[in-house]
Amino acid sequence: MNSKRERILIISDLHLTTNFIEKKYNYLKKLFLSVDKIIINGDFWTAYYNTFDEFLRTKWSELFPILKNKNTIYIYGNHDKEKWQDKRNKKFSIWQGNEYGFETNGVKFLVTHGHTYLGDSVSTKKFVEIWRLLKFDVAKYFIESLFLRTIGTFIFKPASIMNNKVKEISSNISDINYLVIGHTHWAEIDKKNKFINSGIIHSGVSNYILIDDGNPKLIVDRY
Repeated sequence: MNSKRERILIISDLHLTTNFIEKKYNYLKKLFLSVDKIIINGDFWTAYYNTFDEFLRTKWSELFPILKNKNTIYIYGNHDKEKWQDKRNKKFSIWQGNEYGFETNGVKFLVTHGHTYLGDSVSTKKFVEIWRLLKFDVAKYFIESLFLRTIGTFIFKPASIMNNKVKEISSNISDINYLVIGHTHWAEIDKKNKFINSGIIHSGVSNYILIDDGNPKLIVDRY
């Protein structure tokens, strides 16, 4: 009896905002349609830029039926915490939580955004409202985009130090084959330490994890 081949996509740190980017939308749509199942590993949207209501009203919502059809798992990040949204996240996911474990072809994965290991961002209601009002993220993403489009994700190389901190944890977890995080934006697979970082899809660069019959592969792309 032949088992069905399953292609699982793990993405993180898309940081979608009210700023709709058609090129990114088309890239994501094609990517989502190419797999069997999707896991969003945090920071799908960002409350530091806009509210959940505002995000839901954007054209990004046209991706929601595709995500729902792919039985998408949604893991909260530090930019899209559970407290900043509501049950309408069921529009684009079938399950929501802070970590998600699964097994495919005998390989066990534990997926979580990573900020609980590495330190969280300031998240008081007043702070976030002031941050949005002064449009700090607008300036941040503009500067970050300039660097990403010229030198790529190498700007996140210093974050490999944070990845190494999590490797000290993942290497000692006995009942999994891989711990998968995002958060640092520095994508990598370290099989020796049972560690994966799913990277970032932002400003023309794309890193993500594709699991094909239990075998994880880091995809590095541009759009």
